[in-house]
Amino acid sequence: MHDKLVIPLHLAQAPFYYQHDVDLSFLQEKRAPFREEILWENGWLNEAPWEHPLTSVPNLFEEWEERLNVLEICYADRDTASAHPVMIEQTAALLSVLSWMNRCRVPGADPDVFTTAAKDMRRVPSNAGGRLSFIISRPSHHHSFIQLKSLFVESRKQFALIKIEEKN
Repeated sequence: MHDKLVIPLHLAQAPFYYQHDVDLSFLQEKRAPFREEILWENGWLNEAPWEHPLTSVPNLFEEWEERLNVLEICYADRDTASAHPVMIEQTAALLSVLSWMNRCRVPGADPDVFTTAAKDMRRVPSNAGGRLSFIISRPSHHHSFIQLKSLFVESRKQFALIKIEEKN
């Protein structure tokens, strides 16, 4: 029997999820969108990842670096079908990075909800909401990949500032 976990409504949004529950076995895969948030919401994690951004966010950056190579090969080969699921997974990872480094949970998978919430976040790349909106509406497009890559670079810089602030 498979354990079913509830996906919080604010995360159960296309293109990330098209249902309101997910098998635990799927979430045990490292790359499931919003994995840690769903596990925490269902009581499978003791601590929320946004409460410890100095340890949780670097893991997402490492995962991005691994998946960046896959995306570069996909787009070089014009293989948008293979790029699509990786773009979805890494867009979710970026939403987590931006939220967690500001010590909050992902406010929602909907770019409009995120844009509104981002106004209260201290460290967010310029026009992140509009750029995320573009990426989410066209995840297979090469320009979406370029925007996602740029947002990760800018987020890493913002995160470096947060690390400096935390040390002082």
